[in-house]
Amino acid sequence: MIRQDGLRLIVAGITSWSRKDMIPALERQRALLWSPCPYEGFECNDHVVYLGACPNQPLLPLIDHVLDRGAR
Repeated sequence: MIRQDGLRLIVAGITSWSRKDMIPALERQRALLWSPCPYEGFECNDHVVYLGACPNQPLLPLIDHVLDRGAR
């Protein structure tokens, strides 16, 4: 989806292994992942926004913001 559709913002990655699997593709395509689960240990990446244990607080305003601007 990143390469074919030009997707640049992803909200996903419930498990740490799925998030870690996505990171190389995010880095290659310069996309950003909003990950709704807390990280385990010392993990940091410029292409991942770690939302922590209560993702609805930052995600709901983000979704409203994106949809108000006509994004799909």
